[in-house]
Amino acid sequence: MRNLAKWSLTLVCFIWVGVVGLDQFGEIPESALVTHSSQQIKEQMRDCTGTFKQRYECKDALIVRTGQESFWNMLMRVLLVVGPPLAAAAAFTKFMPPPPLPRFPPVRRKVGGATVVVDPLDDGMGGPPGEDPDVWLEHARRSLQQAHPGTKKRGPRK
Repeated sequence: MRNLAKWSLTLVCFIWVGVVGLDQFGEIPESALVTHSSQQIKEQMRDCTGTFKQRYECKDALIVRTGQESFWNMLMRVLLVVGPPLAAAAAFTKFMPPPPLPRFPPVRRKVGGATVVVDPLDDGMGGPPGEDPDVWLEHARRSLQQAHPGTKKRGPRK
């Protein structure tokens, strides 16, 4: 169930990014991406009058304003394309149940003349190791040492 939902969500997200991305970035209208070299801004720059300093400040303010408007316009387009898939992925990981924990496969061990299948987490003490991670780790080490008595204990890798 979880795997099917994950792949379905992935497919829907890719379709969303493709369709909405093409819609938003396939053909950007000139009014959405205004730069200082566009005709509209050049006409507004011609209206700047006064001394050299006043004209410079007027043109600089136009360039800064249009740059900021273009930035926010493009940012909103990008967020429209990637925002909903990111929100869907976050909701999926938040509300879907976690995948089941993996179990160790049974171990076959010769006892006497017979082969016995042993659960690697069963150390003969009866019952699960509990919720404490340190207890579980020690339990798993002892069980694996019992299941594979000839292996040597290794230190940390360097």
